[in-house]
Amino acid sequence: MDGEAAVDGEGGSGDEAGAGTAQPQDWVAGDVILGILWLVTKPRTRDCPACGRTIKRGQMTCKSCGYDFAQAARFLQSDKQRPPDLA
Repeated sequence: MDGEAAVDGEGGSGDEAGAGTAQPQDWVAGDVILGILWLVTKPRTRDCPACGRTIKRGQMTCKSCGYDFAQAARFLQSDKQRPPDLA
């Protein structure tokens, strides 16, 4: 009778429904975990394009060379709004 139980799948052989396949909630949980890890480990500094020094994110000017990140952002934003010159 032991042979019959193994053939019927009742022997604890791990043949559960869905074993080895990822369910949608598994993907969501994985995405949430990866998102949290990204937020925790993302760099809190950036490099100054003028002098190469590392500064904190959110700082608007570089302390070593005076590069103005806000002015550069405004310039890039206004450049995107103007149509390109076709001359």
